Amino acid sequence: MPIKKNSLVAPFLPQSYDGTIDLSKLDQSILVIKINHYEAVHIGDVIIVYLNQYLSSIPYYITNENQHYPAYEITIPFSTIPLGSYNVFYTVTDFAGNPSDSATNSVTIIKSDPSPFPAIASLKTEVLTNGMPANDYTPNVILITALDEKTQSVSGVPIHIITKDNMSIAPSSCTTDQDGKVVFCSTSRADGLFAIQVSSGAASNTAELYFSPTNEAILEITGKEQISEEYEIITIQVHDKQTLKQIKKATVYYKTWPIISMPY
Repeated sequence: MPIKKNSLVAPFLPQSYDGTIDLSKLDQSILVIKINHYEAVHIGDVIIVYLNQYLSSIPYYITNENQHYPAYEITIPFSTIPLGSYNVFYTVTDFAGNPSDSATNSVTIIKSDPSPFPAIASLKTEVLTNGMPANDYTPNVILITALDEKTQSVSGVPIHIITKDNMSIAPSSCTTDQDGKVVFCSTSRADGLFAIQVSSGAASNTAELYFSPTNEAILEITGKEQISEEYEIITIQVHDKQTLKQIKKATVYYKTWPIISMPY
């Protein structure tokens, strides 16, 4: 039996007091959402809680084990939820793929006594990929770890990167994750060796990134080997367009197109 229209009641937020959740007064790191057992629950139903169009929970599946629970508890880490106001609701999608929306419950998440950022003693930088071509879309990747005086990683601190004019960084600033780490990607319009500056409060560090020159090349398919009805090994040689010399250890990108069967 399908879910009746407008029959799903609003989710219950046990941490909310008068429509407000104050993170400074909580000892929990997760938002708790409780959903009452609804009529016509079926195994295979999928419940997802939404705070807005960008923030949602992971899917909660109705199984033989939890089908008759009086309520279903779903959680979302507070670390993924910016402070602000939300109209919280959930959807139930049945095994046939039919979604039903619940009523909403409004809540404002605040932090009345924000704690200061932890003290950072140093920033460790690691270049994960280097030597990418200076084509403005293939990135070098930098891993940054925030460390305290005991060289322990520190989570939840802002990291900023300053680059040269011909380089682009994404993102330009970020906050370290629970392991005290953050990853940045850098592209460049010019080849060569460039230094970037990483900072967080009084701590700073530098990293050197190399972008290789981009040369026009000629690609030549020099061999094919059929290994099954569906797979084929293709050998490609890359030559410099001007000197015709073979380019070794070159990164080659490719794209495949589906085969279209034409009627006779």
